[in-house]
Amino acid sequence: MRLKRIMTGCAPLSGERGFTLIELMIAIGLSLMILAGLLTVFVSNSNTRKEIERTTRQIENGRYGTDLLSNNLAHAAFFAEFDPRIVSAPGTLPEACSTADLDAGLALPIQGYRNAKSNTVGLDCLADLKEDTDVVVVRRVSTCVAQSPPATSCDELAKDKFYYFQTSLCTPPEGGAELANSDYKEWYRLSSDTSKLDRHVRTCMDTGCVCTSRALADIRRYHVHIYFVAKNSVGTDGVPTLKRAELTGSGFTIVPLVEGIENLKLEYGIDSNGDGMPESYTTTPATVDDWRNVTSAKVYLLARSTERSVGYTDTKTYTLDSATTIDPASDSNYDQRYRRQVFSTTVKLANIAGRRGI
Repeated sequence: MRLKRIMTGCAPLSGERGFTLIELMIAIGLSLMILAGLLTVFVSNSNTRKEIERTTRQIENGRYGTDLLSNNLAHAAFFAEFDPRIVSAPGTLPEACSTADLDAGLALPIQGYRNAKSNTVGLDCLADLKEDTDVVVVRRVSTCVAQSPPATSCDELAKDKFYYFQTSLCTPPEGGAELANSDYKEWYRLSSDTSKLDRHVRTCMDTGCVCTSRALADIRRYHVHIYFVAKNSVGTDGVPTLKRAELTGSGFTIVPLVEGIENLKLEYGIDSNGDGMPESYTTTPATVDDWRNVTSAKVYLLARSTERSVGYTDTKTYTLDSATTIDPASDSNYDQRYRRQVFSTTVKLANIAGRRGI
Protein backbone atom coordinates (compact mmCIF):
# COMPACT_ATOMS: atom_id res chain seq x y z
CA MET A 1 0.00 0.00 0.00
CA ARG A 2 2.80 2.36 0.96
CA LEU A 3 4.65 1.60 -2.28
CA LYS A 4 1.47 2.25 -4.18
CA ARG A 5 1.00 5.61 -2.44
CA ILE A 6 4.56 6.60 -3.22
CA MET A 7 4.24 5.64 -6.85
CA THR A 8 0.95 7.53 -7.14
CA GLY A 9 2.36 10.54 -5.31
CA CYS A 10 0.21 10.09 -2.25
CA ALA A 11 1.64 10.84 1.19
CA PRO A 12 2.06 7.84 3.56
CA LEU A 13 -0.32 7.29 6.39
CA SER A 14 0.69 8.85 9.66
CA GLY A 15 0.87 5.43 11.48
CA GLU A 16 3.36 3.84 9.06
CA ARG A 17 7.08 4.03 9.97
CA GLY A 18 10.30 1.82 10.22
CA PHE A 19 12.33 0.80 13.32
CA THR A 20 13.80 3.51 15.41
CA LEU A 21 17.45 3.29 16.48
CA ILE A 22 16.42 2.55 20.07
CA GLU A 23 14.18 -0.32 18.99
CA LEU A 24 16.96 -1.74 16.85
CA MET A 25 19.45 -1.57 19.73
CA ILE A 26 16.99 -3.28 22.07
CA ALA A 27 16.42 -6.07 19.54
CA ILE A 28 20.17 -6.56 19.07
CA GLY A 29 20.70 -6.57 22.85
CA LEU A 30 18.02 -9.20 23.40
CA SER A 31 19.48 -11.32 20.59
CA LEU A 32 22.96 -11.09 22.11
CA MET A 33 21.61 -12.11 25.51
CA ILE A 34 19.92 -15.14 24.00
CA LEU A 35 23.07 -15.97 22.00
CA ALA A 36 25.23 -15.61 25.12
CA GLY A 37 22.93 -17.99 26.98
CA LEU A 38 23.08 -20.54 24.18
CA LEU A 39 26.88 -20.18 23.99
CA THR A 40 27.19 -20.71 27.75
CA VAL A 41 25.11 -23.88 27.54
CA PHE A 42 27.18 -25.10 24.57
CA VAL A 43 30.51 -24.44 26.32
CA SER A 44 29.26 -26.09 29.51
CA ASN A 45 28.08 -29.17 27.63
CA SER A 46 31.33 -29.31 25.69
CA ASN A 47 33.43 -29.13 28.88
CA THR A 48 31.26 -31.78 30.51
CA ARG A 49 31.67 -34.06 27.51
CA LYS A 50 35.46 -33.58 27.54
CA GLU A 51 35.59 -34.28 31.28
CA ILE A 52 33.56 -37.47 30.81
CA GLU A 53 35.94 -38.52 28.02
CA ARG A 54 38.98 -37.85 30.22
CA THR A 55 37.48 -39.83 33.10
CA THR A 56 36.44 -42.70 30.84
CA ARG A 57 39.90 -42.85 29.28
CA GLN A 58 41.50 -42.81 32.74
CA ILE A 59 39.31 -45.69 33.93
CA GLU A 60 39.96 -47.73 30.79
CA ASN A 61 43.72 -47.13 31.06
CA GLY A 62 43.71 -48.28 34.67
CA ARG A 63 41.73 -51.40 33.89
CA TYR A 64 43.81 -52.21 30.84
CA GLY A 65 47.08 -51.79 32.76
CA THR A 66 45.79 -54.04 35.55
CA ASP A 67 44.71 -56.70 33.04
CA LEU A 68 48.07 -56.62 31.23
CA LEU A 69 50.03 -57.14 34.43
CA SER A 70 47.62 -59.77 35.75
CA ASN A 71 47.73 -61.86 32.58
CA ASN A 72 51.51 -61.84 32.38
CA LEU A 73 51.99 -62.55 36.07
CA ALA A 74 49.59 -65.47 35.78
CA HIS A 75 51.90 -66.97 33.13
CA ALA A 76 55.08 -66.52 35.20
CA ALA A 77 57.11 -69.77 35.39
CA PHE A 78 55.45 -71.32 32.36
CA PHE A 79 58.30 -73.34 30.85
CA ALA A 80 56.30 -76.03 29.03
CA GLU A 81 57.21 -79.44 30.50
CA PHE A 82 60.24 -78.08 32.35
CA ASP A 83 59.88 -77.74 36.12
CA PRO A 84 61.99 -74.77 37.34
CA ARG A 85 61.93 -76.03 40.94
CA ILE A 86 64.86 -78.33 40.14
CA VAL A 87 67.08 -75.42 39.10
CA SER A 88 69.69 -74.57 41.69
CA ALA A 89 69.02 -71.24 43.37
CA PRO A 90 71.52 -68.52 42.42
CA GLY A 91 73.68 -67.11 45.18
CA THR A 92 72.34 -63.60 44.59
CA LEU A 93 69.43 -62.12 42.72
CA PRO A 94 70.22 -61.86 38.99
CA GLU A 95 70.28 -58.42 37.41
CA ALA A 96 67.04 -57.91 35.51
CA CYS A 97 68.63 -56.16 32.51
CA SER A 98 71.56 -58.53 32.15
CA THR A 99 71.75 -61.20 29.44
CA ALA A 100 75.01 -62.61 30.77
CA ASP A 101 73.36 -65.42 32.75
CA LEU A 102 69.77 -65.89 31.68
CA ASP A 103 69.81 -69.45 33.03
CA ALA A 104 69.93 -68.15 36.60
CA GLY A 105 66.61 -66.43 36.02
CA LEU A 106 64.84 -69.77 35.49
CA ALA A 107 64.89 -70.26 39.24
CA LEU A 108 63.19 -66.88 39.78
CA PRO A 109 60.17 -66.55 37.49
CA ILE A 110 59.14 -63.41 39.35
CA GLN A 111 61.44 -60.76 40.79
CA GLY A 112 60.77 -57.22 41.97
CA TYR A 113 62.49 -53.96 42.86
CA ARG A 114 60.97 -51.76 45.55
CA ASN A 115 60.94 -47.96 45.07
CA ALA A 116 63.39 -48.22 42.19
CA LYS A 117 65.52 -45.28 41.11
CA SER A 118 67.39 -44.49 37.94
CA ASN A 119 70.66 -45.70 39.46
CA THR A 120 69.29 -48.97 40.87
CA VAL A 121 71.74 -51.78 40.10
CA GLY A 122 70.42 -54.13 37.44
CA LEU A 123 67.92 -51.71 35.89
CA ASP A 124 70.19 -49.85 33.49
CA CYS A 125 68.01 -50.82 30.50
CA LEU A 126 65.00 -48.91 31.84
CA ALA A 127 65.22 -45.47 30.25
CA ASP A 128 63.24 -42.62 31.83
CA LEU A 129 62.31 -44.62 34.95
CA LYS A 130 60.02 -42.70 37.31
CA GLU A 131 61.64 -42.48 40.72
CA ASP A 132 60.24 -44.36 43.73
CA THR A 133 57.96 -46.66 41.76
CA ASP A 134 58.16 -50.45 41.79
CA VAL A 135 59.57 -52.61 39.02
CA VAL A 136 58.53 -56.23 38.47
CA VAL A 137 60.22 -58.86 36.30
CA VAL A 138 58.33 -61.80 34.80
CA ARG A 139 60.13 -64.76 33.23
CA ARG A 140 58.35 -67.39 31.14
CA VAL A 141 58.13 -68.87 27.66
CA SER A 142 55.54 -68.26 24.99
CA THR A 143 52.35 -70.29 25.10
CA CYS A 144 52.72 -71.15 21.40
CA VAL A 145 55.51 -72.78 19.43
CA ALA A 146 57.86 -70.62 17.38
CA GLN A 147 57.79 -71.34 13.67
CA SER A 148 59.59 -70.32 10.50
CA PRO A 149 57.82 -68.72 8.78
CA PRO A 150 55.82 -67.61 11.82
CA ALA A 151 52.13 -68.42 12.17
CA THR A 152 49.72 -65.51 12.42
CA SER A 153 49.37 -65.81 16.19
CA CYS A 154 52.79 -67.11 17.14
CA ASP A 155 56.44 -66.11 17.25
CA GLU A 156 59.02 -66.16 14.54
CA LEU A 157 61.90 -68.62 14.71
CA ALA A 158 64.94 -66.71 13.48
CA LYS A 159 68.54 -66.90 14.58
CA ASP A 160 69.70 -64.12 16.91
CA LYS A 161 66.37 -62.28 16.73
CA PHE A 162 65.02 -63.59 20.04
CA TYR A 163 66.04 -65.96 22.81
CA TYR A 164 64.41 -69.37 22.56
CA PHE A 165 63.74 -72.12 25.08
CA GLN A 166 63.57 -75.79 24.22
CA THR A 167 62.98 -78.53 26.75
CA SER A 168 62.92 -82.31 26.74
CA LEU A 169 63.86 -85.10 29.10
CA CYS A 170 66.02 -86.62 26.37
CA THR A 171 69.69 -86.35 25.58
CA PRO A 172 70.59 -85.75 21.91
CA PRO A 173 70.26 -87.45 19.59
CA GLU A 174 68.75 -90.47 21.32
CA GLY A 175 68.61 -91.81 24.81
CA GLY A 176 66.93 -94.53 26.78
CA ALA A 177 65.96 -93.56 30.28
CA GLU A 178 64.87 -90.08 31.29
CA LEU A 179 67.40 -87.78 32.85
CA ALA A 180 67.64 -87.33 36.59
CA ASN A 181 66.95 -84.00 38.29
CA SER A 182 70.66 -83.55 38.89
CA ASP A 183 71.11 -83.42 35.11
CA TYR A 184 68.54 -80.66 34.65
CA LYS A 185 70.93 -78.53 32.58
CA GLU A 186 70.64 -81.18 29.87
CA TRP A 187 66.84 -80.93 29.92
CA TYR A 188 66.73 -77.63 28.13
CA ARG A 189 68.44 -75.24 25.77
CA LEU A 190 68.21 -71.47 26.19
CA SER A 191 69.86 -69.57 23.37
CA SER A 192 69.37 -67.05 20.59
CA ASP A 193 71.39 -69.31 18.28
CA THR A 194 68.82 -71.66 16.76
CA SER A 195 71.55 -74.15 15.75
CA LYS A 196 72.07 -74.97 19.43
CA LEU A 197 68.46 -76.02 19.99
CA ASP A 198 69.01 -79.77 19.77
CA ARG A 199 66.59 -81.34 22.28
CA HIS A 200 64.44 -84.14 20.86
CA VAL A 201 60.88 -85.19 21.44
CA ARG A 202 59.99 -88.02 23.75
CA THR A 203 57.36 -90.67 23.10
CA CYS A 204 55.55 -92.25 26.00
CA MET A 205 53.90 -95.68 25.57
CA ASP A 206 52.65 -98.35 27.93
CA THR A 207 56.17 -99.67 28.19
CA GLY A 208 57.58 -96.32 29.23
CA CYS A 209 59.01 -93.17 27.69
CA VAL A 210 61.73 -93.25 25.06
CA CYS A 211 63.55 -90.59 23.08
CA THR A 212 63.70 -90.30 19.32
CA SER A 213 65.92 -88.50 16.87
CA ARG A 214 63.12 -88.12 14.37
CA ALA A 215 61.91 -84.71 15.51
CA LEU A 216 63.14 -81.79 17.55
CA ALA A 217 61.26 -80.82 20.68
CA ASP A 218 59.07 -77.73 20.59
CA ILE A 219 60.90 -74.40 20.53
CA ARG A 220 59.31 -71.43 22.26
CA ARG A 221 60.34 -67.83 22.61
CA TYR A 222 61.83 -67.04 26.01
CA HIS A 223 60.32 -63.94 27.58
CA VAL A 224 61.81 -61.62 30.17
CA HIS A 225 59.33 -58.79 30.70
CA ILE A 226 60.30 -55.91 32.98
CA TYR A 227 57.35 -53.68 33.88
CA PHE A 228 58.02 -50.13 35.06
CA VAL A 229 56.59 -46.61 35.08
CA ALA A 230 58.28 -44.08 32.83
CA LYS A 231 58.09 -40.31 33.33
CA ASN A 232 57.10 -39.70 29.71
CA SER A 233 55.18 -41.49 27.00
CA VAL A 234 56.97 -39.94 24.01
CA GLY A 235 59.96 -37.63 24.31
CA THR A 236 59.38 -35.22 27.20
CA ASP A 237 55.59 -34.95 26.98
CA GLY A 238 55.21 -35.38 30.76
CA VAL A 239 52.63 -38.18 30.49
CA PRO A 240 53.58 -40.97 32.93
CA THR A 241 53.29 -44.32 31.17
CA LEU A 242 53.42 -47.99 32.05
CA LYS A 243 56.11 -49.52 29.86
CA ARG A 244 57.76 -52.89 29.43
CA ALA A 245 61.32 -53.85 28.60
CA GLU A 246 61.25 -56.97 26.43
CA LEU A 247 64.16 -59.35 25.90
CA THR A 248 65.31 -59.70 22.29
CA GLY A 249 68.32 -61.38 20.74
CA SER A 250 70.35 -58.20 21.09
CA GLY A 251 69.23 -56.97 24.50
CA PHE A 252 66.10 -55.22 25.71
CA THR A 253 63.57 -53.14 23.78
CA ILE A 254 61.23 -50.67 25.52
CA VAL A 255 57.56 -50.95 24.59
CA PRO A 256 54.99 -48.33 25.78
CA LEU A 257 51.84 -49.98 27.12
CA VAL A 258 49.42 -47.65 28.91
CA GLU A 259 49.50 -43.87 29.26
CA GLY A 260 48.50 -42.13 32.47
CA ILE A 261 49.86 -44.77 34.88
CA GLU A 262 51.54 -42.66 37.53
CA ASN A 263 52.66 -45.27 40.04
CA LEU A 264 53.06 -49.03 40.36
CA LYS A 265 53.31 -50.93 43.63
CA LEU A 266 53.27 -54.63 44.43
CA GLU A 267 52.97 -56.90 47.43
CA TYR A 268 54.14 -60.50 47.18
CA GLY A 269 52.48 -63.49 48.84
CA ILE A 270 55.00 -65.94 50.29
CA ASP A 271 54.19 -69.62 50.74
CA SER A 272 56.17 -70.72 53.76
CA ASN A 273 54.82 -74.27 54.18
CA GLY A 274 54.81 -75.54 50.59
CA ASP A 275 51.06 -75.90 50.09
CA GLY A 276 50.93 -73.34 47.26
CA MET A 277 48.97 -70.77 49.30
CA PRO A 278 50.59 -67.59 50.68
CA GLU A 279 50.81 -67.30 54.44
CA SER A 280 51.95 -63.66 54.42
CA TYR A 281 52.42 -60.68 52.12
CA THR A 282 55.39 -58.37 51.93
CA THR A 283 56.54 -55.53 49.71
CA THR A 284 60.17 -56.63 49.94
CA PRO A 285 60.98 -60.36 49.88
CA ALA A 286 64.39 -60.38 51.49
CA THR A 287 66.20 -63.40 50.06
CA VAL A 288 66.45 -65.56 46.96
CA ASP A 289 64.50 -68.28 48.80
CA ASP A 290 61.73 -65.80 49.61
CA TRP A 291 61.40 -64.94 45.93
CA ARG A 292 61.27 -68.63 45.04
CA ASN A 293 58.39 -69.01 47.50
CA VAL A 294 56.25 -66.22 46.01
CA THR A 295 52.95 -67.75 44.83
CA SER A 296 50.75 -64.66 44.43
CA ALA A 297 51.02 -60.92 43.95
CA LYS A 298 48.87 -57.90 44.74
CA VAL A 299 49.12 -55.23 42.05
CA TYR A 300 48.33 -51.55 42.65
CA LEU A 301 48.21 -48.93 39.90
CA LEU A 302 47.64 -45.20 40.31
CA ALA A 303 46.04 -44.03 37.07
CA ARG A 304 45.97 -40.33 36.17
CA SER A 305 44.04 -38.56 33.42
CA THR A 306 46.28 -37.60 30.53
CA GLU A 307 44.92 -34.02 30.47
CA ARG A 308 44.32 -31.47 33.21
CA SER A 309 40.77 -30.82 34.37
CA VAL A 310 39.86 -27.11 34.22
CA GLY A 311 39.10 -25.72 37.66
CA TYR A 312 39.83 -29.03 39.41
CA THR A 313 42.09 -29.43 42.45
CA ASP A 314 42.94 -32.91 43.69
CA THR A 315 42.66 -32.91 47.48
CA LYS A 316 42.33 -36.67 47.90
CA THR A 317 44.86 -39.15 49.26
CA TYR A 318 45.49 -42.48 47.58
CA THR A 319 46.43 -45.69 49.39
CA LEU A 320 48.23 -48.21 47.21
CA ASP A 321 49.84 -51.01 49.19
CA SER A 322 50.15 -51.37 52.94
CA ALA A 323 53.10 -48.99 53.02
CA THR A 324 52.26 -46.35 50.41
CA THR A 325 49.91 -43.37 50.65
CA ILE A 326 50.11 -40.57 48.09
CA ASP A 327 48.89 -37.05 48.83
CA PRO A 328 49.13 -34.78 45.76
CA ALA A 329 48.51 -31.71 47.93
CA SER A 330 51.77 -32.22 49.82
CA ASP A 331 53.86 -34.04 47.22
CA SER A 332 55.39 -31.86 44.53
CA ASN A 333 55.84 -34.91 42.28
CA TYR A 334 52.06 -35.02 41.74
CA ASP A 335 50.17 -32.23 39.95
CA GLN A 336 46.85 -31.42 41.68
CA ARG A 337 45.18 -30.45 38.40
CA TYR A 338 44.71 -34.08 37.35
CA ARG A 339 42.06 -36.58 38.38
CA ARG A 340 43.29 -39.92 39.72
CA GLN A 341 42.08 -43.38 40.69
CA VAL A 342 43.64 -46.47 42.27
CA PHE A 343 43.23 -49.87 40.64
CA SER A 344 44.20 -53.10 42.38
CA THR A 345 43.99 -56.83 41.91
CA THR A 346 45.39 -60.05 43.35
CA VAL A 347 47.01 -62.53 40.98
CA LYS A 348 47.65 -66.18 41.71
CA LEU A 349 50.90 -67.37 40.14
CA ALA A 350 49.32 -70.60 38.97
CA ASN A 351 52.43 -72.23 37.49
CA ILE A 352 54.37 -71.75 40.73
CA ALA A 353 51.56 -72.44 43.20
CA GLY A 354 50.23 -75.41 41.25
CA ARG A 355 53.54 -77.25 41.24
CA ARG A 356 54.04 -76.67 44.97
CA GLY A 357 50.62 -78.07 45.79
CA ILE A 358 51.37 -81.39 44.05
